[in-house]
Amino acid sequence: MAIPRVIRPLKHSSALRSARSAFSTTSTARTTSVTLKALGLDSYNLGVYNGEWSGNGDVVETVNPATGEVLGAVQQASGKDLDHTLQCATKAAKMWREVPAPKRGEI
Repeated sequence: MAIPRVIRPLKHSSALRSARSAFSTTSTARTTSVTLKALGLDSYNLGVYNGEWSGNGDVVETVNPATGEVLGAVQQASGKDLDHTLQCATKAAKMWREVPAPKRGEI
């Protein structure tokens, strides 16, 4: 398995970098952690769902522009993941269209 590439945003200006020191990363990290947990997320998440979470593509990080702190990361899909997910979706669509409309309406 290949090591995923991490995609990072462009470097910030020197003014923004110096402004980072004015912020407390401790309280930001605590707030971020609480927010992610409330959403059912961790700081690192797999980003493809087809019955189970997976992902074998690049890792995308979300960075706080004021502090440079990485708030969270998501492992994206690879081409193989996409193909598998599309196969699962096609199979599910075929099964779903066989369910009578009144029954689908109850769900």
